[in-house]
Amino acid sequence: MNTKINCAQARQIDLVNYLQHLGYTPQKVRGREYWYLSPLRIENNASFKVDRQRNIWYDHGLGWGGTMIDFGLHFHHCSLSELLVIFNGWREQSFFFHPPFSSPKKGSQEKEPRLGIVRSEPLVNYSLLAYVSQRGISRQIAKRYLEQITFRINEKEFMALGFRNHAGGYELRNASFKGSSSPKDSTLIQGDKSGGTLAVFEGVFSFLSYLELKENDRTQSQKKSPVSDHVFNEKESHFLILNSVSLLEKRKETMESYQQINLYLDRDKAGAEAARKALQWAQNFKDRSTLYKGHKDLNDYWVYLKQNQQPVKRKSKGWKKSV
Repeated sequence: MNTKINCAQARQIDLVNYLQHLGYTPQKVRGREYWYLSPLRIENNASFKVDRQRNIWYDHGLGWGGTMIDFGLHFHHCSLSELLVIFNGWREQSFFFHPPFSSPKKGSQEKEPRLGIVRSEPLVNYSLLAYVSQRGISRQIAKRYLEQITFRINEKEFMALGFRNHAGGYELRNASFKGSSSPKDSTLIQGDKSGGTLAVFEGVFSFLSYLELKENDRTQSQKKSPVSDHVFNEKESHFLILNSVSLLEKRKETMESYQQINLYLDRDKAGAEAARKALQWAQNFKDRSTLYKGHKDLNDYWVYLKQNQQPVKRKSKGWKKSV
């Protein structure tokens, strides 16, 4: 039986349930209106509204909204055909379609589907390792930072890559699933050396791609000079992975404790807005996203280089001098 989802079915996906799976919980609920901190940008006051009766959303900060499809296109930064593939994977992992709306009885609460972590193990699953490879990441680097997570949704168990955050929650990824477990937070990795410089990334695959690029850079330098003393040392370096651009403001104090902060955020509207905001805080914030201009993020750039078997090109002195 063909289980592929179509656009009409995609529009019926319950937005509140979908946001819950992505790790976003409402800041307040007023009848049929669910208010969130926007998943699409940085803000301190919830202005992202979901009308659960109509199953539509509106971001008051951006001034536009739409259906489940509109949200998916903006959140996942993909084409419609790619989005339907993502949704089809969700369907196989227990889809929650938009139910007919009825006001809850007094004193009762709507039950939301919950994602729970069952266990964490070293990364050995073949399918997960294959997905890591598709994203251009070596097994050696992936196993240092990613875990193999079994999680449960409505009594069904699934498996995904897990990247642990500062509060003990996980960012969860596999070929057809993108979500997180509560609590949602960023991940700070502090090296052995006293930190003068911090590299900041929006997501885990941009961070892992950065390590791959640095390893590629070291290899190329050694080919030119076997006795080259390359400055980058992963164990001594400091990294902040936001896990959501909306957490940038929350980590402002942490970032400002460093002498220089290099931002490797996504090259989309939300990432650009976050970078502009950070640059206004202090002069020691540096936007490094021009190093992968023409690509949506650092991982997209790294995959492009690998597929075309091109050496890393120095687009500016910033890449060589940055963390």
